Amino acid sequence: VYLDRAGNEGSWFIIEPAYKHYVIGDSVAAGNKISLIPYSVNNQPSAGHVKHQLHLSHCLLKDHQTAAEVNCLNESTEWQVYMFLLFNENQPDIVKSVSDHGIFSEKRRRTYNFERRPLAKPKRRGRCEV
Repeated sequence: VYLDRAGNEGSWFIIEPAYKHYVIGDSVAAGNKISLIPYSVNNQPSAGHVKHQLHLSHCLLKDHQTAAEVNCLNESTEWQVYMFLLFNENQPDIVKSVSDHGIFSEKRRRTYNFERRPLAKPKRRGRCEV
């Protein structure tokens, strides 16, 4: 994970699970809580202390009053994963996780938008294929 594609090693972070029932190496899904550990401090022994993590401060920036300070602290900070697309990936023919396309009717086996026109006729699939 990186903050700036053209940034230096200080812009790179390693994702670690925030809860003990996940282990390093598990897949990350939307809605999971994670910690962002700077790549430069990940290999240093923590000696029982919390590793440095990306932290969002409550201090507002003086030159940009709607933005908050982001820094690294040895304080446990949880981030929640959300799905999104970069601006250059925003194409109208791609369905996005936040797209509002209509309501699926189980009785009529079709999807309706708000104008009550059918959008698609879904195929019946087993649960493991969905």
